[in-house]
Amino acid sequence: MQPVTHTPFTPRAFAALGALLASHGVLAQDARLAPIAQLELGTPTEIAAYDPQSNCILVTLAEPAEVVVIDVSDRHDPHEVRRIGFHDVGPIINSVACKDGLCAVALTAEPSTHPGSVVFFDIEGTRTHTVQVGAMPDMVTFTPDAKHVLTANEGEPAGGIDPDGSVSVIDLADYSVHTVELSTVTDAAPVTWFTHPKDAPASMIEPEYIAVAPDSSVAYVVCQENNSVAMVDIEHGELLSWHWLGTAEVGGMEALRQPDTIIAFDTPEGLRIVTANEGDPREEWGSDGVTKYQDPEQGKTEVASSSIAEGRKPVRFGAQSISLYNSSVTLLDDSHDAFVRTIAAMHSEGAVNKRTAKIIAKRDDKRGVEPEGLAHTLLGETEHIFVGLERAGMIAHFACNTPYTSLELIEIVQIETPDEGGDLASPEGLLVVPGSEDASPTLVVTDEVHGTLTFFSIAAAESTSTP
Repeated sequence: MQPVTHTPFTPRAFAALGALLASHGVLAQDARLAPIAQLELGTPTEIAAYDPQSNCILVTLAEPAEVVVIDVSDRHDPHEVRRIGFHDVGPIINSVACKDGLCAVALTAEPSTHPGSVVFFDIEGTRTHTVQVGAMPDMVTFTPDAKHVLTANEGEPAGGIDPDGSVSVIDLADYSVHTVELSTVTDAAPVTWFTHPKDAPASMIEPEYIAVAPDSSVAYVVCQENNSVAMVDIEHGELLSWHWLGTAEVGGMEALRQPDTIIAFDTPEGLRIVTANEGDPREEWGSDGVTKYQDPEQGKTEVASSSIAEGRKPVRFGAQSISLYNSSVTLLDDSHDAFVRTIAAMHSEGAVNKRTAKIIAKRDDKRGVEPEGLAHTLLGETEHIFVGLERAGMIAHFACNTPYTSLELIEIVQIETPDEGGDLASPEGLLVVPGSEDASPTLVVTDEVHGTLTFFSIAAAESTSTP
């Protein structure tokens, strides 16, 4: 497999981006993404996990319900080893995770409102256990101490049924399952942007993604539609607290952050959390775009969300940014409009073509570039954070360094696609494969449109100064 042809920045574009970042007091860090390979799997790819014992990654497919095992011994020439099917358990695989040679997949049931399943297996595909969890387990993860596996059970409504959202905790000592309900409110209540999750029925709370503290004590659970993070005590299987994530200004309007993914990492200054603020309304809230509505009192048309503009206050779904928090989920920093500004600068300098810029611009009145997947790795004292911009076909690269209270945008790179001139890439899952004696740390990006895996080395940057 030949490496993809990829030139994310021209020298002039590097200079323009450097000036843009310098104007905001940002210091570039000594690492850059460089494309090294792309593998086509023939069907949309979604979530990837790494098994260091076999030096393979496992990738979920949108359909059929299979996991593809990819040998990454040579990062420049990854190749498929086998496919492992789970069609007999459920029709849809939502997530995969690996730890110490043990793998797990989370599957939605048929119908989707029934309890889902987690299947445990080895890299050869031999199953060891299958357990039942909550409805629609959207994400599965091992705790760092390898004692538990957690699932975020989204419980999206379907067919007139709206199951409760929850978190299932699987004890790997005996594969027993304890499901943590995220609300005890039983009365029906409308959920809008100002509603705190503790006041909402469990059926209206939809856990999306989990980050586990490095000491394996606490799970930080994103409930995207409710614009909140729940903290769960893993050992005792208890809900500890709710944290509403507030709003940010986007295009002159308030926007709910509504993150999709979340990561957590230790620093010398304490635990840090990062969220990718994609945005997502529930169906009954209406359109996710910015439209016109009639103000009955003022008798005039104003710009607002078409659904939950309570008190005629304009509201958007998704802050189109990433946010940095401490262990108490107190906001430390936010990337604000960095994606929009930087992509515009890249376009003006020729690093983004007119067609791509036009496609991205069409998202301005919806949820923008939709930051979604997250991954991170520590190089020296700097935590490098990568976020997939789902609607832009790009990866944004940030650095977080001492005192670990700010996010520094380093670069944005575009993902090449097999059909140049077709749809942009749609990065869904991001994974960092650790470095080795023979390879730099590697970022692996799935594409839910083209069915590719794109591999980027994370290596020391060359000089970006112009001649």
